Formats: sequence, structure tokens, C-alpha cells
Amino acid sequence: MNDTQTRHPNDPPGSDRDDVPTLLIRIRSAIADRDADRARALAFRMLEEDALALLEDLTANELSRLFSFLGDESLSILLGRLDDLDAARILMRMSAAQAADILFFFFD
Repeated sequence: MNDTQTRHPNDPPGSDRDDVPTLLIRIRSAIADRDADRARALAFRMLEEDALALLEDLTANELSRLFSFLGDESLSILLGRLDDLDAARILMRMSAAQAADILFFFFD
């Protein structure tokens, strides 16, 4: 994915390889703008850098919106990249319904 697909006028300036804090700022901006495509693209870029930081540093509201943008299958893949303890901590931040939907993909 190139930078023009994930850049937005409200995003802070930076290189094509933003650091984790900058990616979090850009994801928060996309979530606030309700821009699902940009949030999804940035989240998947973030996965390459630090998936746990992405999931731990967002507020509960931001996390809930991002979860709805990404979809259950993508989230299950994301959580599958984490160690068991970190994945469990993230699952505990979700609603019971969200966690159940995610776990469905692990056991399907």
C-alpha cells in the first residue's frame, strides 16, 4: 500500500514509514472522521510495527470503532499475532459480544 492511500489532509506530516506514535495519531484521526477505509489501511500498517501498541493505546471507544471497521475475521487474525496473555488482555477490553464473535473465528 502506498502513502497516498493512507494519507489524509488532517494527518501529521511524516515519511512513508511512520513511527508507532504517529501511526496511532493517524488512526485516531481516521476513527474520529469515521473513515473506515483509512482506519483499516492504517491499522494494517500498524500491525507490521507494533500490533499490541495499536490495541492497548486506543481508548475503549476508539477500539470499539476500529473493531467495527476491521471486522471480526481481521481482528481474529490480528489477535492471533499476539502472545496469549496480550490477546487475553485485549479481549477483556471488548464487549462480551465482540469477544464472542472474535473467538468464533479461532474455533471455527
